[in-house]
Amino acid sequence: MAVPCPGLVTRDCKQFSSTRYTIGRVGYTGAPIPQAIVLHKLQGISADGYNDQLTSPLPKFQCAVPTPSLCQEFPATVNPKSVHFIVTPTSVVQYAELSNTTFGIDYLLGSTWPGLNALLPITDVNGPFIHIVVDGECADTLVRLLCCIGVNLERSLPIIAASDLQIDRPVINLNPTIQTEVDNCVASGGFAPQMSIDTLVDRVEALEACCLANTSDIVVIKQDIASIKQRVYSLEQWRVTVDQTLADIKDTIAVIPALVEQVTTLINQVTDILNRCCPKKIDTTCFQYQLLPGDEMLITPNQAVWLNLPTKIQDRDGTGCPDCCKAIVQPGPLWMANLECSDCNSCETWSLTANVRFRLAQWCAGKKASMYLVACGKKYLLAEQLIATTGPQQVTLTGNFLLPCGCTDVHLLVASSDDKITTAKVVEFASFKGCCT
Repeated sequence: MAVPCPGLVTRDCKQFSSTRYTIGRVGYTGAPIPQAIVLHKLQGISADGYNDQLTSPLPKFQCAVPTPSLCQEFPATVNPKSVHFIVTPTSVVQYAELSNTTFGIDYLLGSTWPGLNALLPITDVNGPFIHIVVDGECADTLVRLLCCIGVNLERSLPIIAASDLQIDRPVINLNPTIQTEVDNCVASGGFAPQMSIDTLVDRVEALEACCLANTSDIVVIKQDIASIKQRVYSLEQWRVTVDQTLADIKDTIAVIPALVEQVTTLINQVTDILNRCCPKKIDTTCFQYQLLPGDEMLITPNQAVWLNLPTKIQDRDGTGCPDCCKAIVQPGPLWMANLECSDCNSCETWSLTANVRFRLAQWCAGKKASMYLVACGKKYLLAEQLIATTGPQQVTLTGNFLLPCGCTDVHLLVASSDDKITTAKVVEFASFKGCCT
């Protein structure tokens, strides 16, 4: 959704290259809520030229050697690869929604912003930030935009320079009063729209007409006040009668606590008898399946694989009982668990635990191994590991999830984003267990 600011031009999303932003915000503590606004100074290019860059695809380059420094997908740049807004002395243009991630900085280098520690661990350096590029002297326009963003988010965010996060970016010396101005503006609900001279004249004329009309009304009100005084006297007399009646009611109410205490004692006695003579039956339903050596699964880069767990550890037998008590899991290449709400699954919530272990292999730093739970057609991230260093290593993912009953197509997906190293990624062990009570 575009930020509702006066004079704001929203760029058509079809003109903003899809390679220059990602949908949503992930990769930091506090996601998906934005944590700060980062200001950038436009260098060596006009605002129109920068706009042309944002509407063109983001150029990539291939890693020559699988090392952490060369495994970046895009080269570092002097100006941000993309931003949410650009501010000039005459205009404000929005390119991306606040809920999406733009590529304002290339990496964290020599960061001095004290708020960064609260966001760790950070796997997406742009995830926590709203990026704004500034071209020329436009302080008033910038403050209005920052205030509008705060009003839209219903809170004022810290305002920092790009050089506070990436030291090799152009330095911006922020006036310390800008944060105070924005905070006060957001607290007061934003900038009030300025009225034109014609509007002010109309309001003065309306005020004069209202004053004449109210003068005659005041005369009538004075007459009504005299009548009200007489009615107030009558009400005072009635109140005395009510006070006496209330006193009598209080005497009656005084005996109610004793009666309530006697009833409570009887209820507790009956409850104790029921608990001792008719305890509730607790029945636990569980399933557990595993993938063992010999049934390994190959994981294709950037393509989530539906996990098949052929070895049954625990499940209902599914024979010699009504249809509702059949086995929970349907095995096979399209392995899935039926966690419907039924008399056999007499619970409201399933407690799910999943483990996946990749065979020892070469990994590239900056890539990810992910495990997802699919329930009722929706994906939930159970576990994800960001590869810290390049080299041979064994990756293990573990995740837990509480899922309300009702989904009949529950299964696991495993994915790897490592497409830079030719060593195949293989799942050599996996376990999926669920219980309801």
